[in-house]
Amino acid sequence: MINKFKELRENNPHFYQFTTYLPISIITTVIDFAILNALILITGKSVGWEYSVFVAVAFLISIICGYFMNRRWTFDIIHEIEIVEFYKYLFIYIVSAIVSTCIATFLVNIVRAPKWTTPMMWANISLALTVFFNIPWNFLCMKHLVFKKHDC
Repeated sequence: MINKFKELRENNPHFYQFTTYLPISIITTVIDFAILNALILITGKSVGWEYSVFVAVAFLISIICGYFMNRRWTFDIIHEIEIVEFYKYLFIYIVSAIVSTCIATFLVNIVRAPKWTTPMMWANISLALTVFFNIPWNFLCMKHLVFKKHDC
């Protein structure tokens, strides 16, 4: 099984990129959650407009980290940073952040925490659910719009 995976990575550059993108996404998601939870713990606020701001701030910090990791390891770009490239990346992630914030805010403030969970746990679950939108959207946009000229 491991040999088959290695063979796929070696023979399919698109598969290689995606399987490199996934662990980086996990790392940036951990950064995102860590920042969100730190803000919730510091302020004691896990609902309302504050939660929406916390989600947006945590997401933006994590995507800046992701830019440098994806640029170097996923898409193997080592030349100097191009400002247009960074702006495209930032724009795509801002769209992603807006959609994620809306989804998480809807779940936290409208749906509300079910009885089986706490508000803080529900805030985390709500944010986690946005990953199902973010990973495919962000990877495809990075591959076809931001880093296209460097693509396989």
